[in-house]
Amino acid sequence: MKMLRNKINKFKEILKKNFILLWRSKNTVLAIFFGPLLLIFLLGLAFNNTGLNDISIACYSEEYNELSDALLDRLENNGFYVIKSESEAGCIDNIRMGRNHACLIIPSNLKIKESKGITAYVDKSKANLAEDIINLVSKDIEEESSRISLGLTEALLDRLEHISELSTRSSEKIDLLTENNADSKKMLEDTIRDVNRLIIIINDMSARIKEMGSWIKEGRKSEELAEELAELIDESRDILEDAEDKLGEGGWLADIEEIDQLLEEAEDKIEKSDVFDEEFWKDVTSISDDLEDKTGMIKGILEDMAGRLEQADENADDDKKQLELASTGIKETYSKSKDIDIRNATKIVNPLITNIRPVAPEKTHLNSIFPTLLVLIIMFGSVLLSSTNIIIEKKDNAFFRNFISPTNRIIFLVMRFITDFIIILIQLSLFIGVSIAVFSVEFIVNLNTVLILGAVACFFILLGILIGSIFNSEEGSILSSIITTSAMLFFSNTILPVEAMSGFLYKASQYNPFVIAETALRKSMIYGVSFDKVIIEVLLLGAWIFLMIIGILAANKLNIRQTIESMKHIIFLEE
Repeated sequence: MKMLRNKINKFKEILKKNFILLWRSKNTVLAIFFGPLLLIFLLGLAFNNTGLNDISIACYSEEYNELSDALLDRLENNGFYVIKSESEAGCIDNIRMGRNHACLIIPSNLKIKESKGITAYVDKSKANLAEDIINLVSKDIEEESSRISLGLTEALLDRLEHISELSTRSSEKIDLLTENNADSKKMLEDTIRDVNRLIIIINDMSARIKEMGSWIKEGRKSEELAEELAELIDESRDILEDAEDKLGEGGWLADIEEIDQLLEEAEDKIEKSDVFDEEFWKDVTSISDDLEDKTGMIKGILEDMAGRLEQADENADDDKKQLELASTGIKETYSKSKDIDIRNATKIVNPLITNIRPVAPEKTHLNSIFPTLLVLIIMFGSVLLSSTNIIIEKKDNAFFRNFISPTNRIIFLVMRFITDFIIILIQLSLFIGVSIAVFSVEFIVNLNTVLILGAVACFFILLGILIGSIFNSEEGSILSSIITTSAMLFFSNTILPVEAMSGFLYKASQYNPFVIAETALRKSMIYGVSFDKVIIEVLLLGAWIFLMIIGILAANKLNIRQTIESMKHIIFLEE
């Protein structure tokens, strides 16, 4: 019991000694207590907002028009400062010199018909800012493009609807034309049959007239021939009347009338003649010759007419085929226009609607980066504080007395760890307290967060103790601390996403203590996940803590050996 009381008293005395050493430097005390306060005030004033401020965009175009001015107005309405440059080179130089954040080169007299697009220049050396500006400007340009596309699509849909209605009306007219064509073809076919029948009859009549004329010329003149001739005249007149009814008006009508007059004249001759003398047969022969000539002419006209009618019939067939093709094309056009299910212009312009939603409620920038800030404060504060205190302790006048005391060196290191842990807890309390009270920072507080913060503080304090144990000068210790913490910072998501690194370094960065701590705190403070979701990060931090303890023990053993060797050297010199 007494031994335990003595160990406790040793711990108290060592802890008291550590704080007395720290209190000797008033600047150090001020930095410990007022550093976090100043830092959170500055960060809160800087990042306790959303979005970007004072983003200026330079633009250049040889000739602005209504479309380009509408785009620039949209950018101004969304909070951008738009400045028109006098030249393209000047616009780009403004980005290089940092006068503007982006440069838009707009084609002269911007038109939708032209394929020339808007060119945007940004400073990619400002990686995070450049991406944000590109996204914001692209969003405004896409919104303006969508507005224009919406108008064009609505006009296109109106015309498509008009085409559908016109196709319906045209299809009805073509169907009517097809029916008329069928009727006309039937009439043509009937007329062709009638004409061909008349040709046959006239051929027969012409042959009989010719035969009778040859009989008269051969001297076969008798009363029976005169009667037969009268019958032929009656039949011929009936045929002519039928032809006149079938064919209607035309160029052949005068020829038919002449034949009719000749037939009437022959009929009068036969009826009025009592004696069939030579004079009678001479007149009849003359009329017969005239009839033969005229029937030949009629026959030629009818044959020509039949040829033309047959050609017209073929043309009607061709017209029918063309009408059928036209009808098929119009009906196909109508069908395809009706096959378009989406008739809403908005859905055509944006067929896939993307809703981007954050996995956590959207807050200020300070809320978003708060886990990273905590890790940064713990990392720089712990490493620099622990390494510096170890060096101060080495150079203290009481170091030799403590070294030769019976107290184990490990106890001094443990109490140094506890001292620095208390100081870091004070800093975190001040930082988190002011963040909540003044800037209303919101995060989920649970046992996971406390455990992770404790593990992170333990690792970086042990890292600082290891660095202080390795070096013997404040300069070397501070420089090594800055290099080590900077390397962890650079190989994290703070400056550039780790996904931008090469393959090997990307995989190695996953085991970066800073990345592990930031990931674990983000999961716990922002998303409030259960402990089993951060167990991997906690185990990795535990592995790093174990490695630091091994390193500290090894460095302490080496320091003890070096100290003994140096003491032997001093004793040898004194002798």
